[in-house]
Amino acid sequence: MKKIFFLLIAVWLFLSVQAQEGRQLTKAETVNYLEKKFKETEGLKRRLRLPIASYSEDKAKRSCPIDDFVIALTGCTATISFTNNCSNYTFNSKGYTYKFDPKDIRKIEIYNDSSFVASSPIESLKIYFNGSSVRYTCSDCDTRAIEVMTLPYFKGDGKNFDKIRKAFFHLSSLCKAEDDPFGN
Repeated sequence: MKKIFFLLIAVWLFLSVQAQEGRQLTKAETVNYLEKKFKETEGLKRRLRLPIASYSEDKAKRSCPIDDFVIALTGCTATISFTNNCSNYTFNSKGYTYKFDPKDIRKIEIYNDSSFVASSPIESLKIYFNGSSVRYTCSDCDTRAIEVMTLPYFKGDGKNFDKIRKAFFHLSSLCKAEDDPFGN
């Protein structure tokens, strides 16, 4: 009798662990995860490479910290905003806001921007969308529709890009399933 009881408990524990491992994040949990990953950039500095001919050596290696990274989701409309805080330099601080539907994400890749020093702890990623479905606004420009969104992220251990990419595609899948649960 004891053996059967322990066998049933063992099977129950095994199935409980399996159920936990197969659990998918909700939209809200995915957005929270993305915000956490992007907030890793806050306070870190993107070191810009500027032409030495037009700037002093000191300004050629200047840095701009990333601040105020926020990601919000209403239904399936995502809003991402952040600031490049360059107020102590020749360039002013600039705020960026992107508004988009995650269902429209087509491709995500690392953006090798030559204006940043390679040793910078922050890299950029590009997210490509189906059509001009992203509403882009910056602190010194008018709102416009764009097809490609560029975001800074913390390089970390080299796995952050893949984690962020997977999270965005997971969010996209959740929004597609919400729109048509039996669609492709």
